[in-house]
Amino acid sequence: YTTCEPRVICSGTIFATKIPRVVIGLVWADAPGYFNMRKRSFFHLVDRAGYPVEYTSWVLREECRKLYAP
Repeated sequence: YTTCEPRVICSGTIFATKIPRVVIGLVWADAPGYFNMRKRSFFHLVDRAGYPVEYTSWVLREECRKLYAP
């Protein structure tokens, strides 16, 4: 489980260790100002993981959003 969409390094670790399922609280667009939207997102990288990765987004979204509130 991750409170926000994994960034590149975290995504690489997920793929290298072949974690089969990722549960995401927020996507980058839900936390503007915290993440560089120009970088490759988890959703762009998951297709290149080399194995099937199941993911679910927006689990406990509102609770996670409070963690990134200004």
